[in-house]
Amino acid sequence: MELVMELLKGGRVPFSHAAAAATLPGVAVARDLSGNEFWYASQKCELAVYAVARGADPVSVSRFLHWKEFEEFVTRAFESFGYPVKHDFRFKTNGLRRQVDVVANLPGMLASVDCKHWSRAAGLPAACRDQAERSALLSSYLGGVKVLPIVATLGSSRVYEGVPVVSAGSLRDFLLNLDSYVDEFTVLGETPVSRSGPSSLL
Repeated sequence: MELVMELLKGGRVPFSHAAAAATLPGVAVARDLSGNEFWYASQKCELAVYAVARGADPVSVSRFLHWKEFEEFVTRAFESFGYPVKHDFRFKTNGLRRQVDVVANLPGMLASVDCKHWSRAAGLPAACRDQAERSALLSSYLGGVKVLPIVATLGSSRVYEGVPVVSAGSLRDFLLNLDSYVDEFTVLGETPVSRSGPSSLL
């Protein structure tokens, strides 16, 4: 795992010293100006998913990702549960253009996820209000379907005004146990979503 974390940090591993890197996903070989070959993470999200699947802390791994890679990491988390997912979904309703980082089809509703690649708590209330507004517009755009606004972050998990803030380290448990506490959250819209999901709606 030490080799994986070094690659995620952006480190270069000498080609001759790490044959094990050849078996890792998202890793490629490059050559420096002196002609020396080295391994590097060409697809960090692939390597991050590999690391978490083998026991690495999701928050520690996520800190090494760029914000766009973090969005992909969250997308992959929903996909790992078999949910149909749309990444970087853009729509226009009531003359307003909006974008949602991740839209996933959960049982009976869509999850509308805003990915915040930071751990500070100060901006979370505003982020939750903005995500609730975007999610309400998404529900309206899709004919009033049920939408659960979520904010995914590197910080701790909590709830602001009915909007769950889910740490990268808690995302798996959140999805596993969502049925147990979904009633505590704000779900917008009235119409349940079919299992065929956003592929047919979006």
